[in-house]
Amino acid sequence: MRRPILLTLAAVGGIIVLLGGTGLFAALSDTARSDTNSVESGALVASADIQMALASGGAAGTPWTCKTFSEDLTAAMTVTGPPGVDTGQVYPYCIRNVGSRTLSLSVLAEDINDIELGCTGDESLYDNTCGAGPGELGDFAEVQHQMIDCSNGDVLGLVQLLVRDNGNAPNPLGTVGPGETRCFNMGIYGSSATEVQRQAAQSDRLEWRFAWTGQA
Repeated sequence: MRRPILLTLAAVGGIIVLLGGTGLFAALSDTARSDTNSVESGALVASADIQMALASGGAAGTPWTCKTFSEDLTAAMTVTGPPGVDTGQVYPYCIRNVGSRTLSLSVLAEDINDIELGCTGDESLYDNTCGAGPGELGDFAEVQHQMIDCSNGDVLGLVQLLVRDNGNAPNPLGTVGPGETRCFNMGIYGSSATEVQRQAAQSDRLEWRFAWTGQA
């Protein structure tokens, strides 16, 4: 009978040893903690952000100077002269990309309004709504944007659409990279008008606004 008693005592002793070991480990450990950690993200430059400025453009070989940049181009282009005649007036401007992505530029004509101002000359022979209905300048008035090398004034290309058509589809103006400035010459051309169109469009006014877009 001694052997079972001894085995029982041995088992009890083992449990005591285990418990004592656990208590000893807990008594000899320690934990240290940091204060609250954090990661904070800073602001990023907008992916698409363009600014506009009027410019002083010279002859080919002459660098262009961009004036004060702002979010909108507040100056208006005003062309006065006989209908269908190229007056040669141009409006130089700059677009600067202050965003973080390369942008595809385009320009759209908005709020187009063709207005009759009066009935003059032989207009009544060609215009049944002379002096009363909508104007006819929109039938042939085209807007042109010359793409200019800002460093030397050279013409790199041009895009041209009827103002009326430009109200339905944007005119592409190429791309502009982050921190880059592009230069343009804007003008109105109507020299392709027929004589009938010129007569019907006299004493009229065509109004609109431009909206430039930079798409990343």
